[in-house]
Amino acid sequence: MRRLLALLGLGLGLASAQASSEKLVGPPLPAGYTLQNAYTDGNIQVITAEHADQFGGALALARDTRTGRTRWKTYTTGVLVPEPVGRGQGVVNIMALRSGAITTAETFFFRLGDGKLLRRGLFKVPDVREGKALLVTYGQLPIGDAFLADPSRLTGEVLDIRTGRTLTRNFPIPKRQGCGELRPIPVISNMQQYSVNGPLLLVPRQDHCGKFQAVFEWAKVPLPKPTFR
Repeated sequence: MRRLLALLGLGLGLASAQASSEKLVGPPLPAGYTLQNAYTDGNIQVITAEHADQFGGALALARDTRTGRTRWKTYTTGVLVPEPVGRGQGVVNIMALRSGAITTAETFFFRLGDGKLLRRGLFKVPDVREGKALLVTYGQLPIGDAFLADPSRLTGEVLDIRTGRTLTRNFPIPKRQGCGELRPIPVISNMQQYSVNGPLLLVPRQDHCGKFQAVFEWAKVPLPKPTFR
């Protein structure tokens, strides 16, 4: 089952769903744990490991590459998949895949230096820049969350990495002048529709004038009104 979840992680476009080839820094892992992934960010090695039990135990920890000392660690469950977004920006972005009647995924978003858990939940982190992180919420399975069909906003937040404070809550999309109401979004998955191009967050929408994109400069505080393309 763990192998299947790892393959699912690759299918979702997640990085490092397979075992790592990077050598472990410091002492052996706690008894029962096997190295799953490891990568180095500055002077810190981030490690994920799985436990050989029936409960899907997992461990994420960070060690100082100079001393081998463990700086922080967190115990959880599932197959832990470190994602590349946030590396070199002072954060650790890990998705936990879990099996059951429905395979689920949950994101853990840590501060690299001290391991503070900044956020945990159903969200993706498409970009980190200027000490801020963009978090976009996704829905539960089976699909049914009302926000997925709401065209008036993109649900998510901008997070201050240093303080953990929310700088922007959601991204409101106004109606275009003379184009009537925004049309409801056809819901075909538990993911919201958006893309990120550098500092720009692009959200596709449709009204009576046709399809368009609302473009946000998401890292600016306060959040400027979107432009339209």
